[in-house]
Amino acid sequence: MRSFSRLSDLSRTDHEYLWLSAAGWHTSGLHRRNRGPQRVGIVGRPLTTRDDLALRAALDALSTSVLTIDEREETTAEALADLGSLVDAVIAFQDIDDPAGVGAPIIVGDARDTRPVAALAMCVRHVLSGRLLAGTAMSLVGAEAGAQAALTDLASVFPLTLHIDQSHPRPDLLERVAAPSSVTLQPLEAASFDTSEVPAPLLAATWAALIEVLST
Repeated sequence: MRSFSRLSDLSRTDHEYLWLSAAGWHTSGLHRRNRGPQRVGIVGRPLTTRDDLALRAALDALSTSVLTIDEREETTAEALADLGSLVDAVIAFQDIDDPAGVGAPIIVGDARDTRPVAALAMCVRHVLSGRLLAGTAMSLVGAEAGAQAALTDLASVFPLTLHIDQSHPRPDLLERVAAPSSVTLQPLEAASFDTSEVPAPLLAATWAALIEVLST
């Protein structure tokens, strides 16, 4: 598997797309003082090269080193255990028969399609257990509509406080604000909304932004 270690490996369009979804944190300056896991292992690979680029760029932006087991290699229990002993978390894009044997928290990816944002968020919350998001505020003003929708779903899970304006795509939230305003959402069950259409690069960017907030 190729290693993409620099944000410059993304095209200008991909770079902008990646960070649009993290706009709230990057405009607030949180990215300058937060840190995520220092070492992450990746088993298998996402559906497309573009998704792979986005995920690796997100990890690189967090100064996270990456170890990989390519999908063409034999992922024996011993190999997975060796990987788990070297990293803080494992992102798995293929089935792992004995997750407990890995010895590190597992973030479940899906090489066939994207998983719902809520499921990914729950996995990240498990990886960084003990870090509470309640009361955290983020601004969605100026972010692209798809990013606003995805991050609003995350806010519904934890919950978070959102700063939104009339560009927000959810009518039920817009009814509560006449101008830029902060809205605190109540937590929902992960199965209570469908975000299965969110593209994988946006999931990766959301994952990176969430790691930053969780790591304060």
